Amino acid sequence: MRSIFGRASASCWAQLLLLHILIAISYSSLFAGTVQAGTTTYFPSSSNILTGSLVSGDVTSLVNVDANYYIVGSASSATTTVPYNPTGYNLLGSTFLVSGSVSDLVSNNGVYMTFRSYASQTSTTSASRAFVGYRSNTGTFGLVSPKTRSWSGTAWDVTETELPTADNPVRWVRVAHCPLMSRYYEKVIVTLSDDGYLDAYVWIGST
Repeated sequence: MRSIFGRASASCWAQLLLLHILIAISYSSLFAGTVQAGTTTYFPSSSNILTGSLVSGDVTSLVNVDANYYIVGSASSATTTVPYNPTGYNLLGSTFLVSGSVSDLVSNNGVYMTFRSYASQTSTTSASRAFVGYRSNTGTFGLVSPKTRSWSGTAWDVTETELPTADNPVRWVRVAHCPLMSRYYEKVIVTLSDDGYLDAYVWIGST
């Protein structure tokens, strides 16, 4: 009786073991198939620009990594009338406050903050140039033509330069230099004559 029960039990356990192995193999195959599935890439098929405008490219420009871009120009979506005024200031170099305060910048009422500044650095090795225009009764035309002299950095010209006649005696002379260091040689002289006319003399370095 024991041997019959023992054989029956052994047969039953063998069937259960076989069923367990089949289930394990089935789940293993399903899991392996899930891990090895290929990755799908999704690209946009259309676009909707809410604010702004298309500059260049289209949605196909987003497929490859290259120099072909999808470029959109932005635009303001709203405006504001809220003012933004400075709350402080920081003076640099030799600039200093002459008058006013930051509260004067709130309204456009003709009241300003006024600053003044000077050269922050001077050179003791490079000569400074200068130029002067004036009226005198010297030269060929006397008071009818303006005269000039230049400063080389160490001395004034020995002789003056007489400019073309203004046709009438000169009363006022105004001189201005080009503010650009690369064109320091450019200068202009404007004269006011007795007849009320203004005459301008421009020097650009050669003429």
